[in-house]
Amino acid sequence: MFFIFDCMNNVAGNKKGYLTFKVASRQADNQSSKVFDQLMQAYNNRQFINRNDFHFSSIRKIEKVD
Repeated sequence: MFFIFDCMNNVAGNKKGYLTFKVASRQADNQSSKVFDQLMQAYNNRQFINRNDFHFSSIRKIEKVD
């Protein structure tokens, strides 16, 4: 499953994840989606300790461990 993380390392969007990278990236890039609004809100509310450490978002693949 693919998860979208904001700049604070919180999961944005679907908490259960997305099946493909393509779907996750489309949700993160769509400026009219709720996911993009969550990403922008986290980015605007970040603390300015070190401006170089912050990224806008990331998509990570996390495998379930049984």
